[in-house]
Amino acid sequence: MYWHGNDGSHNWAPEDGSAGYVSFYHAFDMAWTGYWLLKWRDHLPAESKRILESARPLGDFLLAQQRADGYIPSWFNSENLLPRQEFSALSGEVAGPALFLAELTKATGEEEYLEGARKAMQFVEDNILPQ
Repeated sequence: MYWHGNDGSHNWAPEDGSAGYVSFYHAFDMAWTGYWLLKWRDHLPAESKRILESARPLGDFLLAQQRADGYIPSWFNSENLLPRQEFSALSGEVAGPALFLAELTKATGEEEYLEGARKAMQFVEDNILPQ
């Protein structure tokens, strides 16, 4: 989830509890929001810089959490940013962060985001699609 403060600040915020998990970050939701924020940059030129300033740290966080096999955990504890262990089972939700990382590559030109997106989709191809 994403919010703007009255003082012009912006930040990523934990879930509101609608999924039953209060105060946890959901990687898919943040990535989906981030993807659409990046898409809207062309239509909101005055906000373009702020959008990119909020998207880049999310991309960096997702890359830091990505495992060697390409998987990105789905849920993170908002207090310590550790993945929730009860949701450590492999999930196709990694496709959301992959889409976001690919769009972030377009916005920044930074190949590390594209490499992360490719690794995530390779994980989906190898581990999710066969099921």
